[in-house]
Amino acid sequence: MRIGLRIWKTGIATAITLLITGLIAGLDPVIAVITTIISLQPSVAESIKRGWHRVQATLLGAIIGITLGYLGLHLANWWPLLPVLAGLGVILAIVINNHLKIQDGAVIGAIAVVATMVGITESVLASGGYRLASTLLGIIVATSVNLIFIPPQYRPTLIDEFKSINEEIRILYRETVICFISCSHHDLPKTEQKIENLREKLEKIKLHLSYYKDELGYRRYLTNLPKLVVKEVVIFEKTIKTLDLILDRILNIVQTTDARIKRKSGQKKINAEYGKLLRVIVQMGKIVNCIQGDIINLLITYDSKEAATITNQLKSINRLKGYLHQSMNSWHFTHQTEDDLLSLMEFSIVAYDIEQTADYLRRLAKKVILINEKQDNENQDNYFHV
Repeated sequence: MRIGLRIWKTGIATAITLLITGLIAGLDPVIAVITTIISLQPSVAESIKRGWHRVQATLLGAIIGITLGYLGLHLANWWPLLPVLAGLGVILAIVINNHLKIQDGAVIGAIAVVATMVGITESVLASGGYRLASTLLGIIVATSVNLIFIPPQYRPTLIDEFKSINEEIRILYRETVICFISCSHHDLPKTEQKIENLREKLEKIKLHLSYYKDELGYRRYLTNLPKLVVKEVVIFEKTIKTLDLILDRILNIVQTTDARIKRKSGQKKINAEYGKLLRVIVQMGKIVNCIQGDIINLLITYDSKEAATITNQLKSINRLKGYLHQSMNSWHFTHQTEDDLLSLMEFSIVAYDIEQTADYLRRLAKKVILINEKQDNENQDNYFHV
């Protein structure tokens, strides 16, 4: 079993918090550790942003808790009234936090209310102050650990995820086109579920990309971030969108294939001329599949040879596209039966989906090549000015 970085950070932060609370009298270790664990975030930038929200929420919760604690201890019979006052305090803290748009701190604010109220017997202000300090300590330790210990590296994770999901989509795309060409039976619900699972993985990649963007925003204040890194984020976003659009096309081909299988059941085999059209689709599908694989390599490690290969592949797609449209028009005029027209309609849908996929990849490749060419030119300019 692999132990993730966040688990290690949680353990380190807990140990540090307990060490500090053991050295400073009056601090509550349980409250401090609970706050530390809750406050740990998956990224440094998130930790800083939410840490500040939680400090605000903690101060607000402490004010509410100390105020209600004072009223309960000095103006009423304390213990029977404690649950009611604590409940009202938590509600008040959450409502105010939401109103101030610091929802990130609502939980910590509620903890601060209860922490400053429960167990108070004499000095409300002193006891509440120690509880407040314990809560703030947890926030500070969590933020510091994220800043110092094992900062998350999201780019390698993103690269691995892009490689993995792209290969899965490529395989599914290839199988989908083959199923249409061969008019072979397939499990439509199962394929649709695969597509849904891939979309969920894309959402996970989007989340990791948002963390990566936060990290870059944080690092820009501390270091001179290369322009290429910032531009790379734009490419990552474009890649996610492209893969999502390809899944749309796959789903469309799958549904068209399902309709074709139901229609062709029990009928004679397709004629030879229609078979020629299908062979063009096979060629286009193979080239698109190659482009999809090459483009991820181009994205990860820019290589001018890879860029040239993709450019040539796209030119091949355009030539086949022109030939295909010409052949379809010619076939349409000589085959006018209802079955022929339905076959041509299904074929046109799949051809369009493959052409659209090629177009998505063309746009992505163009963007990757353009950005890297600009970077190469900048590097050459810097070299000649040295």
